[in-house]
Amino acid sequence: MKATRVENLILEGPLPLKLRERCTVRTTQWDEVLDNDTSQMVWSARDVVTEAFEEVLPDCWILPRHAASLEELEEMGWETEDVPPSPIPFTYPRGPIPRDSVQEISIEEIQNEGTLVLPPGSGKTAIFLAAVAHSSQPALIFVDNGGLFTQWMHAAKKHLGLSSDEIGSLQGPVASWTADRPIVIGMYSSVTQALERGDFPAELTTRFGWVCWDEAPTALTPTRFILLSLFHARRVALSATPEKRGLEELLYLHAGPIRVDVRKGDLEPKVHIAGIPCKAPNISPSNTRAYLKLMSHSLGGSRKGPNPAYLDAIVGTLRMLYDEGRKIMVLVPRSGAIRAIKDLIPDAAVLDQRTPFFARMDRLNASNIVLVSTQIGEKGLDREDLDTLVVVFPFGKTAEGRFRQAAGRVLREYPNKPTPEVYFYYPDSVYGRQLGDAAEGISKSLGWETNHSRAARNTGRQSRVSAALKLSK
Repeated sequence: MKATRVENLILEGPLPLKLRERCTVRTTQWDEVLDNDTSQMVWSARDVVTEAFEEVLPDCWILPRHAASLEELEEMGWETEDVPPSPIPFTYPRGPIPRDSVQEISIEEIQNEGTLVLPPGSGKTAIFLAAVAHSSQPALIFVDNGGLFTQWMHAAKKHLGLSSDEIGSLQGPVASWTADRPIVIGMYSSVTQALERGDFPAELTTRFGWVCWDEAPTALTPTRFILLSLFHARRVALSATPEKRGLEELLYLHAGPIRVDVRKGDLEPKVHIAGIPCKAPNISPSNTRAYLKLMSHSLGGSRKGPNPAYLDAIVGTLRMLYDEGRKIMVLVPRSGAIRAIKDLIPDAAVLDQRTPFFARMDRLNASNIVLVSTQIGEKGLDREDLDTLVVVFPFGKTAEGRFRQAAGRVLREYPNKPTPEVYFYYPDSVYGRQLGDAAEGISKSLGWETNHSRAARNTGRQSRVSAALKLSK
């Protein structure tokens, strides 16, 4: 019996029951379906079993690369062979210098491939680029949005000393790809679409010494599973929150187990959660997305304009923080609300889906108050001196990953940075209070100092948020 590790693990012999069970992953998938009783779209959960192995010939099996270590297979009586990648080497002008012991350990650990779990702001990008520079091999980095694409491009220039011409991309049509560079940044969607069309260049599977999946849970969708097993290269997955309904087990099989797991950083925010009395639907809809549609009048999304009580509270907080000299990112879910806040605070910069990728970092640094569309602001936008986050509308009840990622915008190290603060608003209604209580639970579970000001259930204690409510009047 022979086991060969290339881009995947190839076993020539009977598949051991232990490995069959290890590669059978049970996950939970959520589908949006129509509720016949209410005529609303609701989310429905179902269990999915994925068998991450395939018999391509009689007693010839393909398994994920990290389904078993070669040492474990040898103990089971298999003859093993490890075929390392052999890309064309490249000498980088320089490499990142580790800033602390966690980074030093992480750089050493990912030499063996695997998943790196570190909080936002801890330097995951620099850690991976340091490993790449040390190996003198080209690397492919997968991202899922333009913000992360821009972030990696800036990081490659800063840490590796590369020019724009030395950074390639796999984005858009295959004809426009520039894959012959030492650092290549690929969009998950562009590569999966090329695979579906059948025009993905096969030679790219062996061109790189490293493949990195940034924001690793994002890769774990049915159409993207193939990206986890496609490349013959050292594999690294980066994430602050790798758990995703059981799909993380597939990630560990393909990219390798967690090598470093640090969930809390040196900086921790003070979290202020506030319910705002305003005209809000006093019902419990099927999900947060449906509730956001019902609340659109409070967020500037209706012809009647924004609800003054809701937006005035936010503007009051922003004015108070601005006068204190804070540097603020505001996550806003609706373009109408962005315009309404901008009208009241003309000095604020605006960054939304219409902002070109190449201009986003400049826009992010253009003012001490930046109004950012929630869809692009939760991750991939890094400005080290930001110290305050204002979330205009709550996330879902189980959105710990989104909560942590959003807070990470203000948890990056910066000289003389004040204690980071997060302001989290919700409409004071039945469902709004449920979202506020969920946010409080998530914040406290992360060990963060949390103050919850419940507008409809006044405890008699005045918080910074309630003071801002008075200031706005």
